[in-house]
Amino acid sequence: MWVPRVRVHSQVADMAVREVDVEQIEMALQEAGVFEPANVINYKSNGAMAGMMSVRKVLIVLSPDEQMLGKTFGAGETSPYQSWGVSYTPTDEEGIADITLYLYVKPEIVASEEPSKLATRYQGILLRSIWDLTHPKQPQHKELARFEGMSEYVRGKIEEMWWEVKK
Repeated sequence: MWVPRVRVHSQVADMAVREVDVEQIEMALQEAGVFEPANVINYKSNGAMAGMMSVRKVLIVLSPDEQMLGKTFGAGETSPYQSWGVSYTPTDEEGIADITLYLYVKPEIVASEEPSKLATRYQGILLRSIWDLTHPKQPQHKELARFEGMSEYVRGKIEEMWWEVKK
């Protein structure tokens, strides 16, 4: 039985993801090097980097729970309006895991935005998480240097529609 390398699922009440273009998502993941050997950062539960690993499959989950990584705050806000997290499920092969990417879906944003804007918003968070997972901090990087190029990567891919959001 064939099992796709990429799946998308929503755990958010009143928000479903439909018409997922798995092929486009997988191409973007391949372009970023997610499926290349030892090319994805293994984050510890505290957010620290713990080396590199290989990835076999990716599950993308829209989650109502705030996540540990990629937190972005609005002016004067104490809770993030976006964040993402990752968990690793080891496989039978050493150094290879299946990963789950959790994209934080803030209820107030779901209530106020149109479905097409929601689809683009969470696709953008996914693109940023992909960039962060495949661009480890190097000793020569000063401050935010490892994020140089992320905006261009996201802008180039955000035009594609990877899924449709229904609420």
